[in-house]
Amino acid sequence: MYHPQPYDRWRLTAKIFGELFFSIDPEYRGIEGAVSTQYANLFADEGKFYVPENVYILGTMNDIDRSVDTFDFAMRRRFSFEEITSKDSQVMLKTDEVKKRMNALNDALVSDEVSLSTDYQIGASYFKGLEDKTKNLSVDELWNNKLKPLLKDYFRGERNAEHKLEILESAYYLGDDDDSIER
Repeated sequence: MYHPQPYDRWRLTAKIFGELFFSIDPEYRGIEGAVSTQYANLFADEGKFYVPENVYILGTMNDIDRSVDTFDFAMRRRFSFEEITSKDSQVMLKTDEVKKRMNALNDALVSDEVSLSTDYQIGASYFKGLEDKTKNLSVDELWNNKLKPLLKDYFRGERNAEHKLEILESAYYLGDDDDSIER
């Protein structure tokens, strides 16, 4: 019995997905763009494969994720991209207080002292737990368990990383004399 080696499996997968990859291109959608697959001869009707024009593939991608840093250019040209900024994501939030906390942190991230780009700003999904009473997430828990570890990664290896984290923590806590959200 033949057991394909990892390289053989990769080549087979590449062939199968290569046909799909070709077929998702907007210029090759529908019956007009149908392709004969390498397996067409296995079926009596020898039909061709195509992706219908009314099939939409939606996905999300975090642009600072290192795993997509070298996103394949052939794949990139097959999709349209629309940026959703941290400000755009605030439609998910209900309370002004949570939005204020999110904005303060994001403003500090792009400040001259911290000097990151807007690509590093934190979206509303991190802050939703503060509004959801069933989550029981406190401001401190969000900072200590989610935001601070993420931000530490942003500054890994920098000499002044601790100072930047202090600036961001102060911004997040709004210099916090505000008790409208329980810590």
